[in-house]
Amino acid sequence: MKLSKSSKMVLIVAFFPGSIRYEGIRRVALSAYDRFANEKKKPTLLVPYKGDVPDSYSSFFLSENKGFSKIISALILYLRMLATIYKSKDLYDEFYCIESNPASAFTTIFLRLICRKQNSSVFFLSPIIEFNTFLKVFLTYKDFQMPLHYLFGNRLLAIFCRLFLSDTGRYYVGSDYQKEQLLKLGLDSKVIDTYGAVSPKSKNRKKSGPIVIGYLGHFSTIKGVDVLISCFKEVLDLGFDVHLSIAWSGKGNCSDRINSLLSPDVFPSNRLTMAGIVKPESFFQSIDLLVLPYLATSVPTPPAVLYEAVSSGTEVLIPDLSGLSGTLGKHCRFYQSESRLSLVNKIVGFLNE
Repeated sequence: MKLSKSSKMVLIVAFFPGSIRYEGIRRVALSAYDRFANEKKKPTLLVPYKGDVPDSYSSFFLSENKGFSKIISALILYLRMLATIYKSKDLYDEFYCIESNPASAFTTIFLRLICRKQNSSVFFLSPIIEFNTFLKVFLTYKDFQMPLHYLFGNRLLAIFCRLFLSDTGRYYVGSDYQKEQLLKLGLDSKVIDTYGAVSPKSKNRKKSGPIVIGYLGHFSTIKGVDVLISCFKEVLDLGFDVHLSIAWSGKGNCSDRINSLLSPDVFPSNRLTMAGIVKPESFFQSIDLLVLPYLATSVPTPPAVLYEAVSSGTEVLIPDLSGLSGTLGKHCRFYQSESRLSLVNKIVGFLNE
């Protein structure tokens, strides 16, 4: 693509050490890069480590090595990133930050304080974590990472960060749910836009053979794989020609239980494929519908599988949990969380189309 001498230079800041390579954050960053390039602008990605993004994208990194301590390395890298932004603040016409959520918009706040004249915008990956969500995940599912996630994603911290956010900046979110949260923080609807963080590819629906329903991820209690297995058997009993394909990571605190539910004596082996560890892109091309039957969400950013599946053009069915439906709502199908009947009905509705 040819750029004119007057093309605006855009710095895209994606500071997610250890995550951008393996999670859906990379998809979001590269999609933002492509969007700016299509607007005849000249984007550059600022990422933590060498190799975080493909060489075909203009970028620069903060370090080649990950260091001996994740926490110390991340802190040093973050300070180095802020120094890099400060030194280059006059080189760019526009800044675009990818942040976890409004409660941890620290880079955006720093940009506002040092770059008042330049245009700046931010994309929030996830909604604010509400207190009732925190209690449910922590107490019901014993997710001991949840307190840390809540610490940097709660509403009180979001209110504090709001004091430093510009009223004239641009704020991008993936759903109306996230937009409502920003409105409650006092931002004007005119500066908030909802758009898909990734661009789905076109994928033709299979014309013959069984419809393949897939799952990719861990066998943890919170993932709800046992719920999917039960609902799949109900759909099968209704007479539909369906097949279940599971790509299991090999991890999870209820692996033995899930494997027993899939044993040949209780589950028809001719209707099951256990793919093991796979390349997500290839797996998504082999299935017709990805079902993520999560019972709750505990991470501050949406799961990689969600972004990857949407990007591939594969249909996705997820529960209407705020951490999921609140991010890529325009590109997914939803069922009522904690309702097996709703999940069965949505799968049947997909099969009848």
